[in-house]
Amino acid sequence: MSEEKVTVITVVYNLIKSGRVKYFKQMLRSVRNQTYKNIEHIVMDGKSTDGTLSLLDKYQKKGYIKYYSEKDNGPYDAMNKGIKKADSDYVIILHSDDYLYDKNVITLQMKYLKLTNSDYTTGDTVFIDKDNNVVTPYLGIAHRYDDKYFFLKGDNTPVFWMETSFNHEGMLFKKSVFERIGYFSDEKIYGTSADFKFEVDLVLKDIKHTHIPYNFLCFRTGGASSTEDKRFYK
Repeated sequence: MSEEKVTVITVVYNLIKSGRVKYFKQMLRSVRNQTYKNIEHIVMDGKSTDGTLSLLDKYQKKGYIKYYSEKDNGPYDAMNKGIKKADSDYVIILHSDDYLYDKNVITLQMKYLKLTNSDYTTGDTVFIDKDNNVVTPYLGIAHRYDDKYFFLKGDNTPVFWMETSFNHEGMLFKKSVFERIGYFSDEKIYGTSADFKFEVDLVLKDIKHTHIPYNFLCFRTGGASSTEDKRFYK
């Protein structure tokens, strides 16, 4: 049986000016090295002005990525555009500073998504610094709460009023999930937590998921997705 296509979506803006080219290349290698081979990699560029487009053009000519350069209202808006452009039924968000933990991530995600007939998968995250040193592991919140992943274990406090539920990065989604419950919210209102409402809806609307106790993602502290990126407030 042939592999079904999976789309990885990465959002970029002025990689050269921000000194993030080496991280982008590391992220790209982590996708290229996957044992799962039927991958479409869409890069959404927010009209970079520093030479980033020449870099993207080089990788597009090699067949590594497909990129679009157009104005957006910030990273989450660009993610939404990328999801809509995906030529597959499965999508993964992966930011330019971060990378997939190892070569087996997407193979495992697709395997367990199919085995459990789920709509999306969650996994664990490793936090790293600018030099790729591990800062701390992060166990996906599914390890810590009960009752359809809504209440903390041993507590009646709804978890979503206390902390962000999942790391949307590295999660594998059926594209139909976004068509059913909507896309990421307006970051001009929610800032860097514009994924929060989407994550709450995943639980409240009982979208079926499976948690895989395996590291999916290396998340770089101090990167665009973990700081108050000015693009969120243009």
